[in-house]
This record gives sequence, structure tokens and C-alpha cells, in this order.
Amino acid sequence: MGVLLYFAIFYSACMAEWMVWTRMARQVNRLLPTSEQFPTSRWAFSPRYAHAPTNQFKIWKLHRQFYPESNLRLLMLATLALMVLFFGLTVFADRQAVSHRPLPQSTILLRARPINGGDDHDSRQFWLSVKRGGDYSSPKARIGSTLIARRAGT
Repeated sequence: MGVLLYFAIFYSACMAEWMVWTRMARQVNRLLPTSEQFPTSRWAFSPRYAHAPTNQFKIWKLHRQFYPESNLRLLMLATLALMVLFFGLTVFADRQAVSHRPLPQSTILLRARPINGGDDHDSRQFWLSVKRGGDYSSPKARIGSTLIARRAGT
């Protein structure tokens, strides 16, 4: 349950960061000529797209130049910090949830057993054994005569 909460906060921080960045780009676009503006639409297939990483540095510098008293850059850094924090918490909570799941009752083991007491590698076949709290070498560990007909040399 914690994973879903962390992921929801992470997603909300991503949306907040996107909204702040779009507002910064639109403020910069107001003061730029039409030919130099950065499109903010998600469907703008342009090399001057506002969310492209190379253009983000340009928009950041222009916003700092045009709006030195604006707090949008601080808000951008705060939402970026929230994104990183809650992404880390989401991954950590997911790993904790996965590592604390109980093991299944039976574990399956694929191992080689010699046939007719042979010691060479050609006389080995692989048996599928299921252990239910005993020794793997006992005959009860095998389920019937489940044999995977595969020889080690082939």
C-alpha cells in the first residue's frame, strides 16, 4: 500500500514540475520574438521544444534574465527534489515489499543424478525433484519417475 502512496505523490510531483516548467517557458515566450519562441505543446515536434533538455538550460537563463524576482525557479527546484525523493521512496518500498514476501511451500530443484552408478559425464540425466522439507537425495523427494530426458553430453 505504501508503494501506491509514494507513487501517487511522485506522479503528482512530476505533474507539478511539468506545470511549473510550462509556465516558465510561456513567460519567456512573451518577451521573445515569434521566430525564437519555444513551443510548449507536447505535440510540437520542433528542435526548439520547451521540454528538450538542451532548451531547458536556455529557458532557465532567459527566465533568470527577464524575471530576476520570480520564485518559479525555486518552485521548480523544490518539485524536482520532491520527484527524486518520492521516486527513491517508491523504489525502496517496492524492494521492501518484494523481499519480505514468504517463500512458497515447495522449491523445485533440477539436478544431475548418475544412471546405473556411472561416473562419466555421459551417463548423467537430469531429474526434476521437489523438496517438501526433507533431503534431496531421498527417493521421496522425486515425484514419481519425473525424468527430463536430457543427457549432459547432448
